[in-house]
Amino acid sequence: MKLYSLTVMYRSGEGQVKRLCASYELNSFGYFQRSSVKEFMDFTSKIVVERTNVAQRASIKEQEYMCHVYVRGDSLAAVLISDHEYPKRVSFTLLNKVLDDFSAKHPQPEWANSTDGSLTFPELDGFLQKYQNPKEADSMTKIQSDLDETKIILHDTIEGLLKRGEKLDDLVGRSEDLSMQSKAFYKTEKDEPVLRDIIAPRLDKYITSLQLPWSTEHLCQLSVGWFNQGLYPSLAVLLCRLTVVIIIKLLSQDIC
Repeated sequence: MKLYSLTVMYRSGEGQVKRLCASYELNSFGYFQRSSVKEFMDFTSKIVVERTNVAQRASIKEQEYMCHVYVRGDSLAAVLISDHEYPKRVSFTLLNKVLDDFSAKHPQPEWANSTDGSLTFPELDGFLQKYQNPKEADSMTKIQSDLDETKIILHDTIEGLLKRGEKLDDLVGRSEDLSMQSKAFYKTEKDEPVLRDIIAPRLDKYITSLQLPWSTEHLCQLSVGWFNQGLYPSLAVLLCRLTVVIIIKLLSQDIC
């Protein structure tokens, strides 16, 4: 079970969303991936707060992640991004606790007058670290036993939150919060099935036909090494195969 990010946001009467403070745990991602992952977690958190009604809780599935959001009646909101194994009840109990403590430290007038990331709340880092283990929340969950899980809205993907005619690709392309690197990362992730299911098998078939002494295990070890440096898994595997083909071509030229 893993928690990746915890964010406090405020949605103004005009519908604009401000990120008041945030905390992240990204050590499970490659070093070169982390900045893009962080930007996309901010981007996702903003989208779900924009499209969740006031006084509503929602959970959104997106690939291997779960995004839990709670927008209070005063438009203060919190978003938790976790894996699928983390208990939903604990997630929303944590969001309640974070919003209560944050609003006690920063009264409502500060929310509207703030800019992104301008309000300090160091306790957020402590919450994200402490509740990596959901057992830490046992006592807190028992206290807040009035949480009605049947009222939590569940969306299968972020696309389910979008308005009619909206496309996630368009939102990503227009976003000023995402760098060009992050937008490229998004495209690579989206193209992963093509790399995995079409291109990689064709390269595998070609390499196998050459009857080389390298086993599939050797290729996997090489691709894992590249993945640890921050490459997306399927892209790392694809580059590994392409490298083998290039080496073969170069050796063939030398032999000839």
